Amino acid sequence: MVMLTPITFPSIVVGIAAYLGLLNLGLIGTKTGIVLAHSVGSISCYVVVIVSAILANFDRRLEQAAKSMRAGPLRTFIRVTLP
Repeated sequence: MVMLTPITFPSIVVGIAAYLGLLNLGLIGTKTGIVLAHSVGSISCYVVVIVSAILANFDRRLEQAAKSMRAGPLRTFIRVTLP
């Protein structure tokens, strides 16, 4: 349930922003507006699923090795974790 909270709250904010954006473009109630709103809303779900799958296979010993060689937390994140 904790992993789903990043999906739930931003979806509400994205829904309101999508409605206001579609209202400005005059696409409320059209097929194009529905497709745009659903594709924007579903992007966050794919990101969470892909990142969780990648982090499940991540070897934490790589971070420990970088820290043992006196790399700071920021440098370890940028050079080891992020790539």
